[in-house]
Amino acid sequence: MGAIIVSSLAVIVLLAFLPRMVEQYRIMAKAKADYARSRGTYHLRQIRAAITKHELALRPYIQENNRLTQELDTLNKERSKEFERTLTMQLVNNLSLEVPGIGTKLKDRIIATCFDGSLESLLRAQQYVPGIGKQKEYAIRVWVNNLQHQMPQLVASDFVGKREIQTKYEKKHRELSSRKRELAKIIKSRQKLISYAKQKIEPLEAVTRMVFGRALRGDSKASDAVAKYTIGAFAEWEPLPVWFSDIMKDPTEGK
Repeated sequence: MGAIIVSSLAVIVLLAFLPRMVEQYRIMAKAKADYARSRGTYHLRQIRAAITKHELALRPYIQENNRLTQELDTLNKERSKEFERTLTMQLVNNLSLEVPGIGTKLKDRIIATCFDGSLESLLRAQQYVPGIGKQKEYAIRVWVNNLQHQMPQLVASDFVGKREIQTKYEKKHRELSSRKRELAKIIKSRQKLISYAKQKIEPLEAVTRMVFGRALRGDSKASDAVAKYTIGAFAEWEPLPVWFSDIMKDPTEGK
């Protein structure tokens, strides 16, 4: 008997809530359908797909730009090293004139035995060159240290052979720099377009099927949002915006 009463109560409760459940289902089904066929949803789908295409098409340009940056950095380092090597050769030839106790013959032996193109290599003179005692080794060390501190200023100044080295690297540097400037314009223009398109869909992305459902239930704020959403990224009666036309173009055309 008790079981029958409980079952009856369950049926009564179910029947009481059934119309409400059916209404909720109807509202959500309509909200889903309205959202799916809305102009805002259509624009959102279109623009998102276009943004993805433009971002993918932009990657090779960014990768090339990064590669060119590395090439320019390497080129500048190689040029600086060649500047320094050429200048160091000239400076080392003055060893006998600027270091006390080092004559021409001893200088030639030091260069032939120790010098590998760097000032640091001269510090091995005491170890490998007969006739280099502690006093001369100290004098060489002081001379090398002073030149190392002055090297940035010496490289920046004019010296024999510098112009020829600059000419050697100038053409390649100019080509790389020119291409980087072209890429910078392309990247900046496309990033600006992508950024603007993302800003235009931000309001659309804030509206969901749940918002449509709240609007159908009478929520005035949701109704306002849905009304704007149905207009889309731009109204049907408005001229086609330039940004929309640009973002919808195939980014690989004319590449």
